[in-house]
Amino acid sequence: MPSVQCPGCKAHISVPDLINCPRCQTFMDPPFLRQCAPAAAAAARVSGYGLGAKEWLGLSVIGAAIALVGLILYRLGVHSESQVHDRKVSAALLACL
Repeated sequence: MPSVQCPGCKAHISVPDLINCPRCQTFMDPPFLRQCAPAAAAAARVSGYGLGAKEWLGLSVIGAAIALVGLILYRLGVHSESQVHDRKVSAALLACL
């Protein structure tokens, strides 16, 4: 089995697929990560997890605006008990005249 040399402590490690050196915990940058990194980055961009801070901020502002419009429409469409009572009293007074 081939061995790799740790860049931190210069120890020879017989398992080349380790991510960290078992002696000094230095990041090893194994070959399998170098091969998978471009594919993982492309998949993250496609799936939407690669959004930056500006994109997340824009999405949160849009979400807040949609929630505010929904709240306003709800308050206009659903009347409180006092509004319903006032309308019934007004209708009764008009009926009495």
